[in-house]
Amino acid sequence: LQTLWWSFSGYHSANWHPLTWLSHALDCALFGLDKPWGHHLTSILLHAANTVILFFVLRRFTGRLWPSAVVAGLFALHPLHVESASWVSQRKDVLCALFSLLTLWAYAAYVSRGTFWHYVAVAAAFAAALMSKPMAVTLPCVMLLLDWWPLGRLSGRAVVEKLPLLAMSAAASVVTWLVQFAAGAIRTFQEMPKEARLASVPVSYMWYLFKTVWPWPGTLSPLY
Repeated sequence: LQTLWWSFSGYHSANWHPLTWLSHALDCALFGLDKPWGHHLTSILLHAANTVILFFVLRRFTGRLWPSAVVAGLFALHPLHVESASWVSQRKDVLCALFSLLTLWAYAAYVSRGTFWHYVAVAAAFAAALMSKPMAVTLPCVMLLLDWWPLGRLSGRAVVEKLPLLAMSAAASVVTWLVQFAAGAIRTFQEMPKEARLASVPVSYMWYLFKTVWPWPGTLSPLY
């Protein structure tokens, strides 16, 4: 109970991701700190599960077998994912991916059946993703993109459906900002001017897209 409270109330490492902390705590209970192979194995199994779920999600949305298999295979083996699968402290990445993909899987079921409980499943999986890593705040926008293609159901109703999820994203964003501010991780405009921040956006997008298409060792840092 003390670990549970600490996971949900603390801001260690300038992050609020209680499910990630509980995942690490479970590994410590199972393997201790002197058996790193167990911690690595958990991350590898999560990455393998994500690959399988991604395949089924893509097939569910597109109805196409081999393109879904190719994309899932690239997801599994791409060098940009080495860090997330092999660095234990990146557990938040593979765990967030797991619940994000489960969110999309639940969303596919909601689109086909449209019941209240299917929407609850979407919200629950989304909440778990947010509690694994705040990066999941963009998921409602991903769902809108899926509404546009391949679902072809983008409409006012589809937007309204996302409002509760966007509210969850906003709440998670506020919590993340407060936690990072309390931990001293927020850079001021004096330390990093807004012009420099805006200039880094297109560079980062293009550099990551380039490394996705051409992940040559010379373009990757040692961490990757």
